[in-house]
Amino acid sequence: MSIPLFTQTHALTGSPQRFWITVNASGGWDPTLLIDPKGDRPRADGRGPVNNYSEDAITMAGNIPFAGGYPEGVEPPNGDSPGHLANFFARHHNHLLVINGIDTQTNNHDAGSRFVWSGKIETGYPSFTALVAADAAPSELLAFISNDGYDFTASLVAPVRVGSDDVFRQLAFPNAGRPGSPPDKRLPYFIDELYSEIEVARRARLQRLQNRESLPLRQRRLQELYTARSGDNNLHRLVEALPDEPSRALMGQAEIAVAAFATGVAVSANLSMGGFDTHGNHDQNHYRRMTELLVGIDHLWEQIEQHGLQDKITVVVGSDFGRTPFVLQQQSRQGPLECD
Repeated sequence: MSIPLFTQTHALTGSPQRFWITVNASGGWDPTLLIDPKGDRPRADGRGPVNNYSEDAITMAGNIPFAGGYPEGVEPPNGDSPGHLANFFARHHNHLLVINGIDTQTNNHDAGSRFVWSGKIETGYPSFTALVAADAAPSELLAFISNDGYDFTASLVAPVRVGSDDVFRQLAFPNAGRPGSPPDKRLPYFIDELYSEIEVARRARLQRLQNRESLPLRQRRLQELYTARSGDNNLHRLVEALPDEPSRALMGQAEIAVAAFATGVAVSANLSMGGFDTHGNHDQNHYRRMTELLVGIDHLWEQIEQHGLQDKITVVVGSDFGRTPFVLQQQSRQGPLECD
């Protein structure tokens, strides 16, 4: 976990007109199993069909075609699951813009991820979400929250990398022995009178250290260190906006990002989940991960609506590159071979 330390720890002074979230399906997803469906129709080059599900199973939600069928041997999610393809697109197609056919210029994972999220295949360029944060709130405490994926910032802004909500709870309540408990159950490490004396001693020590420094940058860094250690950072507002029982994985990332937006301490966030680098047993593994991805995005949008931010947040979902242009018709001991 890494948190940037800044002296400006209040909420964003100007209300951002738009927040941005990117959702990274790490490993190279298969869009033909999602929103660029091909089915099992023959290819003109005779190299076999693109997919193992029937072309007749391709379904429309509004003007968006999606892979409504599941290949033989692949167990679909429960019919009422928000990750079920039919359910997800029925719920969300009015909010979706699908862009297919982007050439990432590579099948290298690192290069593809750079290209998708920065627009450049060369190294050294900041991600889009980093640019958003640097423009809207370059010195705010949590302006840019990252959960892995491509988050290079070119030093324009500091990324905040947080593994779980527990980190925020500990930082928000530094004197609480049980920061994850309800307020009336957070037994303090020190009684209030003693903790006040500790704070006075900390401030005095900080003043002594700053007086010894002649460089403004070093003086500022000392102030930032004090701010982080003291808990004077308004993180309690973010913690209070989180669900009573926070989720994990992609859904948990979504809850933290939206809570940070709702409380005015962040303007952009990267969400990420892996598992899309499927080769052997592609259909079974990929559909499982695709289902989990859609469940996470569905939960993300629920959080956005609960906080009334549906008109102020743009969510961009992508991956390193697309895979599976065709299915080889030769058989191995593991079954049909998928070609990247």
